[in-house]
Amino acid sequence: MHEKKGLRAKSSFLTVRQTLIILIVMGVFAAGALWLKLNRLETAGGRPAAVQNEISPSAAASAAGSPSFPAGKTASSVAELAGPLEPQGGVAPVTARDHVKGNRNAKIAVIEYADLECPYCKAFLPVLEEALQNFPDQVFWVYRHYPLMSIHANAEKEAEASECAYDQGGDAAFWKYIDAIYAKTTSNGTGFPLSELTPLAEAQGLSGDTFSSCLTSGTFASYIQNDENTGARIGVNGTPGTVVWNRETGKYKLVAGYVTYDQLSQVITSL
Repeated sequence: MHEKKGLRAKSSFLTVRQTLIILIVMGVFAAGALWLKLNRLETAGGRPAAVQNEISPSAAASAAGSPSFPAGKTASSVAELAGPLEPQGGVAPVTARDHVKGNRNAKIAVIEYADLECPYCKAFLPVLEEALQNFPDQVFWVYRHYPLMSIHANAEKEAEASECAYDQGGDAAFWKYIDAIYAKTTSNGTGFPLSELTPLAEAQGLSGDTFSSCLTSGTFASYIQNDENTGARIGVNGTPGTVVWNRETGKYKLVAGYVTYDQLSQVITSL
């Protein structure tokens, strides 16, 4: 009897011990998997940790000098996004046809894929301007089109209109035109009436007839589509989608949505 009780006690002890060993092994495995996942997010061209931190809507608005964002938006969601940005292809080279602010010979290109009806692109403008001011010899800003037609009905034609302005007056006319759109639109799809695109061009000294013909014929539709394709190829799937690219080393990082100046400058200096 005592021998049987001893065997049962020993068996129970072994069972508990085996269970503890299994739990420890599983815990070590889970911790290792979590570490690998976090490491992948912070390396190999992924978004830096700072970009993934949440920012309250009021803090984001204060940093951008813009109206408050909709409730519930954060740094990672202050964008019109279908999902996280992940590198998929190479950065499309900056050409003479690209719209650029700053020193084209600087080593860091901040390439913004934007939508003129996107409120977060509008809020992001002063952040990009501040980066140019604080990194005058290291950074230049490239504007590329990424109209989200599924949610912003007027964005495509507004993008084409900005190119029609460029066609008449070059980059100076382009930047003046998109600045005016951003200043006047209430955003979110139809914030600036399409019927006002030509009058806006005329108010800026451009030929209304030439502008209207350009816009009606869709002269720059394929150019807009090409910008979208270069963005999608590298992983952009929402706006603003920003590629921060060191042209000397070839390294780049993708930034999803609105971020503060401090967060953007962290990405710039990391490259």
